[in-house]
Amino acid sequence: MKKQTKLLYIDDDRALLEMIGKFFKRLDYNVLTARDGEEGLKIFHAKNPDIVLVDLKMPKVSGFEVL
Repeated sequence: MKKQTKLLYIDDDRALLEMIGKFFKRLDYNVLTARDGEEGLKIFHAKNPDIVLVDLKMPKVSGFEVL
């Protein structure tokens, strides 16, 4: 059985979060999403994703700070 690749996508734009999430789910990724950098960091540490996509310009904790 092949292990699904875990992808974490962090973006404050809900429409993009949903659209990009659906796109990668169709490609058989295990998609984790977060609405801001703070939530994304919590998920990152808890779930240990293989790939992280992050919006660079977000309020509170920016994508640059996440990286």
